[in-house]
Amino acid sequence: MKPIAFSWWLWCISILYWFNVISYSPLLPLLFAIIVASYLILYRFRREYHWTKQIFILCLEFLFAYIAYAKNPKRPLFHIPDLLFNSILLLVYLVHLKQHHKTTFYELYFIKFPQSHKNETLYEYFERRIKNKTLV
Repeated sequence: MKPIAFSWWLWCISILYWFNVISYSPLLPLLFAIIVASYLILYRFRREYHWTKQIFILCLEFLFAYIAYAKNPKRPLFHIPDLLFNSILLLVYLVHLKQHHKTTFYELYFIKFPQSHKNETLYEYFERRIKNKTLV
């Protein structure tokens, strides 16, 4: 279920941006992702997310935001081409969720993700994934 998280899309875009494959910065949606992830895992669903997962997820969010920022620290946050690209990316993501996964943003982030993280530490998560040979 994790590859359908919007953050995974943004992390891929960050890597492409860092290596000059694309010229659009994902910094603004990554900053928004930090805010949303912080709210969801530290406040709204803090009991569902073990503290090891909370730290790991937020560190990943900050890491990829830093990658996007470090590439060009002087780039405006509200750069019009970036805003257009990221808006289209979000629209494609939402359509992808609905068409290919038969779910909505709300259902995914407020129901499915919290349930999938319940009663599991980060170590147990990786142990299960390695045992099943599925890291994502």
